[in-house]
Amino acid sequence: MPSLQPDNNIEQEGACETKLATSNSSTIAAAAPTSISPSPFQVTSDLIDATCHDILLLRGNSELSNNDVPYTSYELHAKRLQNYMEQLEGEGEQQPVLSDVVRTRFFIAKLVISTCARIAYSDGGDESLPFDMPPLVQLSPTEWQEKREMLVNLHAKMKSMGGENVNDMMESSLESLNCQIEAFEILAQLRSELVAVETTINENNAKKGKKKKKLTLSQFSHVGQYLEEYKQMSLIIDGKMENIHQTSHADLFIPQEMLVMKRCTTVQRVKTTVSSLIKGINDMISEKAFPLAAFQQQFLKLLQNWEKTLETPTLFKIGYYKDLTIQANKAKSKSAASKKALKDEVNFDSDDDVIKVKRNKKGSKKRAPKQKKKALHIYDSDSDDSDDSSPPLVQQKKKQKRIPYSKEEKDTLLMGVERFGKGEWIKIRSYYDEVYSVNNRSNVNLKDLYRTLTKDA
Repeated sequence: MPSLQPDNNIEQEGACETKLATSNSSTIAAAAPTSISPSPFQVTSDLIDATCHDILLLRGNSELSNNDVPYTSYELHAKRLQNYMEQLEGEGEQQPVLSDVVRTRFFIAKLVISTCARIAYSDGGDESLPFDMPPLVQLSPTEWQEKREMLVNLHAKMKSMGGENVNDMMESSLESLNCQIEAFEILAQLRSELVAVETTINENNAKKGKKKKKLTLSQFSHVGQYLEEYKQMSLIIDGKMENIHQTSHADLFIPQEMLVMKRCTTVQRVKTTVSSLIKGINDMISEKAFPLAAFQQQFLKLLQNWEKTLETPTLFKIGYYKDLTIQANKAKSKSAASKKALKDEVNFDSDDDVIKVKRNKKGSKKRAPKQKKKALHIYDSDSDDSDDSSPPLVQQKKKQKRIPYSKEEKDTLLMGVERFGKGEWIKIRSYYDEVYSVNNRSNVNLKDLYRTLTKDA
């Protein structure tokens, strides 16, 4: 699968190693499309633009239920995009210049794939990872830092292209995301430093004879400094979040009580302390304590909002590509209209409450026999068409058997509210997935259950 990892600078070449040439004397202008025959470059450019827009319409990662992410769709779009980019490379050494809008949308699409089209946490099945990308929680401090720089560069580009469309809400969302990325960055930094210390001690202990070195406490005096630096940075980020009125952010950090470095008199004591800290962090990761999935959703939403300020791709304007979001809304409206029309069509006779049915050839009226509760056959009263042309059956929905809430589900919900706060139903549902996935409870179910419990209390 080709890599679509975005570069740090939006003006640089793409990670697909496609030459997105900037204006200079060696480049040639893109051929203007005509109503009769657009140039091959223009066709490829329009396909790239439309595919990137299509990627932005995908719903992104969500860990509310297992395998809820359309990885197959992302991979299909990424392969298609890679194919179009390779077609541009076939244009020759002197390539036309992609428009500013297309290059910006291309950068946004790659950023979405590298951040949102991957799982947040590892479930042990690494062989099924999309694009062979590791889980988000395994990113290195450098990768988190690069992601933050990409977002800042993209924001500057979006403002230069249409600053009036980048409103205050988007600015606040950007600041929140930057703070979250910083929090994940310092977490990854602390974890990698502790693992390096543990590895050094373990490798030395495994050596024998002259190869084994005598380790001293002074060589690991920096461990306490690592913890102190993390504490200071977490307080700074916490202050930034409060300044932008982001109240729900305590779960971004390791609890302060975990970051205690007792006085160690031996190297083995240092190793025991470090191993204990690593285990604590890994336990939080295995419990999905850090809000990585929520971060992905917020990240995708911001990029989608930014992308909306760009001009609509040509192939979407002319209807070659279909906006599935718009189609879904139209389908909902059409469904509602159909239900209303169906309700108006089923009229009961005012005298004896029977449904009017079509006339026979002699013009006499027949009364419909009593219908079973399963379905009603609706006919046009003046039609002579055969039964095959009649509207489909209207099936009544079968009532699903209600599963009472167990004591474990109720107690777990109360613990979740105490841990995350009232209203954080998505976080509670995700954190206690093993409890609520048994009976397929949703975050809305938890909200209703909590209202019932508090009402009874």
